[in-house]
Amino acid sequence: MVICVVVAAVFGVLSIFSAKYRPLAKEAFKCVFRKMTLRPCDMDLERRVKMKLVTKSFKYSPTMSKTIYTHFEVFSWALVILMAASLIYTVQGVYNLTVYGTCDPVTGECIFNPGYIPPEFLQTNQTLTEPFVEFYGAECQYSKKMVTTVELVENDTGVTFQKLETWYDQTNTGLYYKYIDASKCDRGAETQQLGKIVTPVFYSTKSGEQLCGEISETILKDFVLRNRG
Repeated sequence: MVICVVVAAVFGVLSIFSAKYRPLAKEAFKCVFRKMTLRPCDMDLERRVKMKLVTKSFKYSPTMSKTIYTHFEVFSWALVILMAASLIYTVQGVYNLTVYGTCDPVTGECIFNPGYIPPEFLQTNQTLTEPFVEFYGAECQYSKKMVTTVELVENDTGVTFQKLETWYDQTNTGLYYKYIDASKCDRGAETQQLGKIVTPVFYSTKSGEQLCGEISETILKDFVLRNRG
């Protein structure tokens, strides 16, 4: 009965895409139905599945093949539990996607909407107070490479960038989403898998202009002089 449930589910899905699986799906569903109605399954589906798994696994590991043969019932239950857990997780993801707009409203990670921004990051009342801001990531390789360049530009121009860490500081993350359009950044900039945070980004509160990623000292200096007024 246990393996029939797994086989029925697997072949039921495969039969949608290929006709060759439909007879097996039909046989599996018939077996499950008979078991549910307290009638013996008059087909040898479970035996054939068992022998198929044992034969396939024997090519890779005789020990694994023997284990499957000896503990086939336990193996069957494990498959059922995994299938049930997967189904629950899928249903939960679909529900979250429908209600919240993302598969996981906590992290925002979802293959269907990778640009999702968690609501708490959009509700910040904070504002930028300095003329020039650098949004950086604590572990971002491009941010680390820009440290010396930023210091040189600050010394040459006399301005000081307000440096905001955005990968771990939620307040700064909210400011990032409030002011920065990451879609305009070059692909070379690094992306953190929390919504879409590209770092580093240099921002002018006066003009709203932004520069992304690892850039030269000349470009950053021109950016400052152009927006300093």
